[in-house]
Amino acid sequence: MGTRLFLCLLALGMVCPGSMGQDEFNDGRAQFLLNGQLGSQVMLGYDFPASSFGSSVEVPIKSRFEVDAAGMYSPDHKPGTDHDKSLVLRGSVLGYATERLGFTASLERSWLWTTQFNESGWGPSAGVVIKNDIFGPGRLFLTYLIPTGCVWATPTNPCTIQSKRLQGGQFRQEIRTGRHARAGIEGGLYHFCDQANQNEPQTGRRCHMAAVLMLDASFTFHF
Repeated sequence: MGTRLFLCLLALGMVCPGSMGQDEFNDGRAQFLLNGQLGSQVMLGYDFPASSFGSSVEVPIKSRFEVDAAGMYSPDHKPGTDHDKSLVLRGSVLGYATERLGFTASLERSWLWTTQFNESGWGPSAGVVIKNDIFGPGRLFLTYLIPTGCVWATPTNPCTIQSKRLQGGQFRQEIRTGRHARAGIEGGLYHFCDQANQNEPQTGRRCHMAAVLMLDASFTFHF
């Protein structure tokens, strides 16, 4: 299902061409986007291919600031589970120090539901955004995901499901391919840890590195 939606968004972008300058990546109007993703999150424990779809809103404030909100749903499965689903809600702010260089901060809330367990967590990140002209007007985001959540049980926090302490560097390159279309690529290199006995810190935890890569397609509307 997610794969078909991604291909539909990509097709919409291909039939909506338009040539525009670097300063027209965002023309100052608020935008509503339909988004789709397709790629690989195998190293994070998901079946291949990974897919997600959702929507977002981008609201420029004067010429140097922007506030974004997004929601993405994914039906991806983890091996050994069935009927999995996840939801991510994210809010972001951008501020440009110059015409091309800016700073961004985001906070997301994620939920994962499986047949074996449910979990949720917060994911703050921060970094820079650089306007560029790679195959068309675009923006490159370079951010770092900051780990959150409990690890070991305490008298006031039983920590029934340990946080993976997911953290790492992330990138996202988005390109405006038409008046109502965007394409892009995003990914990250992450560090995370397996579940352990939260009541026995001396046992330690086994941790891993993981790489993620996703292709993006969006169809945009101005309002």
